[in-house]
Amino acid sequence: MIGKIVPKLTRATQTIVESSDLFLNHLTTTYPTKSILITLTIFIISFTVFSSFTPNALINGDAAVYVQQMEEQNFSPRSIHLGYYLLGYLAIKALPLPSDHAVNILNGFLGALSVALMYLMAYTIIGTHTTAILASVFLLTNSIFVINSVYAEVYVPRTFFLLTATYFWLLNRPLITATSLAFSFLISPSSIFALPLFVAIRPRWKPLLKFGITILMIVIIALLPRYNDYLFGGRGLLRATGEPVALRMATDKEYREVYEGFFLYIPFILAGIVRIWTAKHLRSLGIGILALWFFSFIIGERFGDVPVQLPTYALLCLVGGLGLHVFLTISHIRKTAIYLWFPLSVSLLMLFWAIIAMPNYQAVSFTTTMKLVAFAGTILLYAVLVVLWTKATCANNRAVAIATFGVLTLVASTNAYRTYHHIAQINPKLIACRDTDIEISRIADPNYLVVGGWGAGILFEHYIFRDSYTGRWLNAGLLSRQGGRSKTQCEEAIKKWEQALAAKREIWLLEDLPNLVNELHEHGYAIEKFRTALRATPHSS
Repeated sequence: MIGKIVPKLTRATQTIVESSDLFLNHLTTTYPTKSILITLTIFIISFTVFSSFTPNALINGDAAVYVQQMEEQNFSPRSIHLGYYLLGYLAIKALPLPSDHAVNILNGFLGALSVALMYLMAYTIIGTHTTAILASVFLLTNSIFVINSVYAEVYVPRTFFLLTATYFWLLNRPLITATSLAFSFLISPSSIFALPLFVAIRPRWKPLLKFGITILMIVIIALLPRYNDYLFGGRGLLRATGEPVALRMATDKEYREVYEGFFLYIPFILAGIVRIWTAKHLRSLGIGILALWFFSFIIGERFGDVPVQLPTYALLCLVGGLGLHVFLTISHIRKTAIYLWFPLSVSLLMLFWAIIAMPNYQAVSFTTTMKLVAFAGTILLYAVLVVLWTKATCANNRAVAIATFGVLTLVASTNAYRTYHHIAQINPKLIACRDTDIEISRIADPNYLVVGGWGAGILFEHYIFRDSYTGRWLNAGLLSRQGGRSKTQCEEAIKKWEQALAAKREIWLLEDLPNLVNELHEHGYAIEKFRTALRATPHSS
């Protein structure tokens, strides 16, 4: 048995090494001045866009806890993100802005660097400026990436350092690669899922040995005092992998992220996948990206609120650049039918899934309907353009070129509009909630009680006390026995709520919580709307 397996493994390893050599030999590793200028321009544009949408407010409770640790220079609680705390601390010290805004700007800065880096990576692999620029535009308008670039969280910093490691690995710089990947790990331990990507791209012992030893040295030295959090903490590696796998939840989550993030780009992403599969010199890259996705999915998809696949989605933008490149040169490629039928068939399946996944078609909003129509229209346009471009006798056919440019502009502008319009709708709500919290602290009765979900409550404490778990708010999830890890927590919360009702304390609901509103009415409370909150006062007062 072993005698049969070993030769097969040897042949498979040899095939991977040969594919890697072929891929690395096709790379463009020298850059003209034009490339440097384009990289700088993309960064400036991206940072201007991100910073202009960055608010002086935080989007969730996790970010509030992180910022408090940065301000206090106390990295011991939740030390699983040491790298991010260090970056945030430097940003708070360097920028003449409120801490919340400074850390949001930090994400925008690293997001802009990621977009510029995407151009360099795409140019290195594809070798043309046009498709490399479009690959960076894919990332600049990807809604999942943009949201994480505008609001403080660990996912874009982690992705930036992982992309940096990938780029320098392409250039055969193992020490810089290892340092960047190790720092990405210090930001979030989920970066370890990317190790197979590096093995697939350059499976040679010498660079891998330098790469591995450097990572181990940095990680061991940095984490020796706090290894417990990284391994056994709430979302440490071993703790996270011990959580149950909800395959349906994870699949639905990734479908939504791909559909919402790429939207009209999906046919071009699929064309890039076909290109990787049919081109021998690209297969090691494809294997690496597939391995990154697989390990992130199997091991990392344990929590519904974590975009663990963000690095994969960033690399799919590079795949989209390959799809655009093959699209623009399709008249010179054999078997062009696969570049039409595969993207169309998969896109239609995604559209069908989007429709049947709706619980009630009559309840679908106008915006959702228009999204479906736009996606269907893009599928049709893609089919028409592939046929036209294939039929064109030469690339100088002006009508086809104008039509192609027009469609690409329409697709990119549509994705950009829906992404940034969504953020423009979120920002006023975040600012309003922040201002409401501050106003509550000014006008509330001295003995008031605040009730809200975990995120809203943590943000309230952050804006008022610059602290967490002060006891001045009550987790609404605990009252419904959903927000705690133990029965004791729920019982204590319910007891505190009942005591507040008995004492006729003034109660503020940070969100619309119908069950609690009904209970307050039953206990003789008058409830009025106050900005984004609800104020409940006993009738006797």
